[in-house]
Amino acid sequence: MTTTSRVLLSVAFAAAVLASAAIGGVEQWAGTSRPADLQDPDARDRAEFGQGPMLALARLARAGDAAALQREVALLRGRVPLVEADPAAPGRRIVTFLHFADPDVRLVMLPQLRFGTVAFAEAADSAGAPGPRSVGTPFKQLWGSRLWYLRLNLPSTARIGYTVGVERLASGEPADTGRPVSDEFLDPLNPSALGVRGDVSVVTLPDAPPEAWLARRPGVSEGRLDAQSIRSTVLGDSRRVTVYTPAGYDAMKVQARLLFVFDGDYFASDLRVPTILDNLHHERRVPPTIAVFVDGQATRDRDYLNSAPFADFVVKELHPWVTSRYRVTRDPRYTAVAGASFGALQAAFIALRNPAIFGSVLSQSGAFWPPAAWSPAMPAWQVLERDSAIIDDYVRTPRQPIRFYMDCGLYEPAMLAGNRRLRDVLRSKGYAVTYVERAGTHNGLAWRQSIGEGIVALLGGDGK
Repeated sequence: MTTTSRVLLSVAFAAAVLASAAIGGVEQWAGTSRPADLQDPDARDRAEFGQGPMLALARLARAGDAAALQREVALLRGRVPLVEADPAAPGRRIVTFLHFADPDVRLVMLPQLRFGTVAFAEAADSAGAPGPRSVGTPFKQLWGSRLWYLRLNLPSTARIGYTVGVERLASGEPADTGRPVSDEFLDPLNPSALGVRGDVSVVTLPDAPPEAWLARRPGVSEGRLDAQSIRSTVLGDSRRVTVYTPAGYDAMKVQARLLFVFDGDYFASDLRVPTILDNLHHERRVPPTIAVFVDGQATRDRDYLNSAPFADFVVKELHPWVTSRYRVTRDPRYTAVAGASFGALQAAFIALRNPAIFGSVLSQSGAFWPPAAWSPAMPAWQVLERDSAIIDDYVRTPRQPIRFYMDCGLYEPAMLAGNRRLRDVLRSKGYAVTYVERAGTHNGLAWRQSIGEGIVALLGGDGK
């Protein structure tokens, strides 16, 4: 994974607020009720796995035939995760994840798929005693073999990005004293991955909605992408931005609507937002719109964490640079700022302080939990006892003329709690809010599915 994508996938969990949230029916064991009095191992396996491929794997695992088990698992590449109908619920599927682990692995999990109460994963150098660790959904070991499995009951509409995480003992350490060594990677048994850089493995269930605007279409004219480097006096460095102009821009007589997108390199490449904009323009779902993709970089966490200097860069340097060079509106109703995770946090921060420039916020999986002066070194108990800085700001500030599109995944509860709370605060103060929850995780797969809907909601109408 790239540095940017690893940050997007994991930074919000590095010191996330403890949250408990309903997730729409994830069940960690999926099958018929297992009779308590079943003593025969084969009967137990049939009760859990039915007659599918998992039963054959369980029999090999019980027989202790490690080589045969490994061969059978290898033959399943491209079919994993295994997807089966749930006879008790037509709208759901039983999804089985598999991982054939090295002998020293002592824990396998899905770090992306979280539910229930999410605890903290403090930085290793945090002061004070370490808090409880935040882990993903754990696998089970199949009859003591090297094959680990996880069966989940998911809505048949789900399209989920995930990674496999493992913990093993450090080399040479005894089991009772060794410090775990963690790793996270794409699913070796699943060749389907997001984007050209392969940020997450992808599982798409049968009734997942189509990604309507994602693919290039014959006959659809493509916009132009212009990469630029802007020297920032405020930040004391240079920032790379890429400006998308729609097809036919040179002949346009009207001022284009304007969209700023944080983590722009990621959204413009792996998440294909320029193609999404091409298709939206072709369908006349939005008037001509220019998008400014602002790259993330090594200072991302500093820049996107309620950062006044970065807000000044966007408002005092970048926005004037764009409006002086492109035929774009200066009407805040048609000027939006967008981001995911910490990027969404910074988008909400900038708009609240500059509503005369930015009248729309497109937030995806917003990290609306950090208290004031948060850093990864802050002990968990201090985070727990403090309120979210951005939510407090919206509570205290009189309502501003800002519209919101917010979406969040049901399987990222640390984000979900903050999104629901900010949604409720905004609605109670009279803000216009479009709010969507999806059967998704905290990564770009979910964001590319919905960003087109957010663009249409904020920039496709008359802005009122």
